[in-house]
Amino acid sequence: MKKILSIIVAGLMLFTIAFSFSSIAKASGEKVNICHRTGSESNPWNAKEISTSALETHLGHGDFLYDGPVKGNGKPTKDGDEWCENNVPQPQGIQDLVLSVVCSGPGDITKWKVTNPNNFVIQDVHFHVTPGDEEGTFDAAIGDTFFETSTPGEIKVTIYWDGDGKDPSEFDCADNKNVGVCSTPPPTPTPTISPQVLGTATSQGVGGAALPTTGANDYSLYYLLGLGSLGLAFYLKKSGWAKLS
Repeated sequence: MKKILSIIVAGLMLFTIAFSFSSIAKASGEKVNICHRTGSESNPWNAKEISTSALETHLGHGDFLYDGPVKGNGKPTKDGDEWCENNVPQPQGIQDLVLSVVCSGPGDITKWKVTNPNNFVIQDVHFHVTPGDEEGTFDAAIGDTFFETSTPGEIKVTIYWDGDGKDPSEFDCADNKNVGVCSTPPPTPTPTISPQVLGTATSQGVGGAALPTTGANDYSLYYLLGLGSLGLAFYLKKSGWAKLS
């Protein structure tokens, strides 16, 4: 009886081991489709098939499961990359963005501020101006992000973003009525260099003693006297005084 029980137990152990290896081999051969973050600006997402054994690593890097169109063999179609880009999941518990106007000018420029209270960047935030058709897209960084519009007059701006994975998206509005003019920094003053006075000379010396001075008129007088002497000598020579001597 003991021999029979030993054979049964051994058989069950062998069956369990064989089943486990079979399950592992099967699992390692299973595939799953994901949206892989490439880090490229031109093609940020790539829909691809990977082994389930690598799924946890990919999800930890920001990838997510692909649920878009597939081909007959179960792999993503050529439109899979676009599907991934349009279905990036937003973190749960997202707080609303807050739009406010900063100032207007110069010209028709209006400056706007978007405050993101979350601790993560919200990508692909859209803005639209009414009246008119001015629009654009930006990423709302943590804290404050600024952008400008150029539509003239009193306008209203609406921002919208995918807050819960559905459309229509979350939105916020603000207008530029009664907004102040953007201040321009004052012009930088041109530095002026004043001549440095090292000392002054006066007619009084140390202790009040008079310093000798020679005025410009003294030099002029000497000059005239010299010219007069030369003129007189020339005249006497011409008039015969030189012969008399």
